[in-house]
Amino acid sequence: MNAVFSTAAQKGLPAAVELWLTNPMVAVAMSNDGTKELLTKMVNDNSGIFLMRFWPIERMDPPGLQSLKEIKTPTLIIVGDKDTPLIRELAGAAASGISSAKQIVIPDADHLPQMEKPAEFNKAVLDFLKGIS
Repeated sequence: MNAVFSTAAQKGLPAAVELWLTNPMVAVAMSNDGTKELLTKMVNDNSGIFLMRFWPIERMDPPGLQSLKEIKTPTLIIVGDKDTPLIRELAGAAASGISSAKQIVIPDADHLPQMEKPAEFNKAVLDFLKGIS
């Protein structure tokens, strides 16, 4: 993200938006005309975030992963199989750390499975909700 912020400061928001839209975590979304158009609009509409001096990070004490065991609510974690390795790793860690968690991996989706594979995403959510009611 630092590169996007420095690009925004040096070259302006359009250049920062263009750089963000080349991030590997949205490669699948950007390869589909329908999601590409929507994602491009969303990023442009919210591009002011790239003018922030830093990415907002709220430090947790204890770190969030250590607190996952305290979550007792049924939890659904959905991740695309084409998301970045770090995001897939974090999704797995969250699913492992929350005793009541269920993880769904949606094939051929990356960071935005709700946009890329809406039918599969919605089915996963509805099936999960039916299972806990």
